[in-house]
Amino acid sequence: MKQNWSYRILWWTIPLTFLPLIYGIESEFDLQLHDIYIASKWLHLAFLLTLILGLLGGVYWLLRKRQLNRVLSGFHTVFTSLSILGLSVVALLQNGSSLVDFDLLQQLSKVSIILLLVLFVVQVVFLFLIVLELLKRSNALVK
Repeated sequence: MKQNWSYRILWWTIPLTFLPLIYGIESEFDLQLHDIYIASKWLHLAFLLTLILGLLGGVYWLLRKRQLNRVLSGFHTVFTSLSILGLSVVALLQNGSSLVDFDLLQQLSKVSIILLLVLFVVQVVFLFLIVLELLKRSNALVK
């Protein structure tokens, strides 16, 4: 029986969320969508993303001996890690661009929104995976 290694991938992604902070970036992470403007320090966003990765990795660690759906857990792990790493790269690019280049900042904001939407949708897949495991477990108890 193979174990689920998704928790290790999620936990290895945690130090990479602090990548912009390693480069000394203490700027704001800006999102602008139509008339909504959100600005946050990257440190606060990195702590939030680290908390999410730690909790998801903890759930996978608790379920490591269960036979989870490999396709769904792999999909969840890969897209969660890539979207969070993508947000780190966007933060690096936002800090490197000048405030005069409004078009670049607008494009980076759109990329950030897409990455956050992907992160949200993938968490719905994670919830579906957990419900699927609980249903499979309850069917095994009934038989």
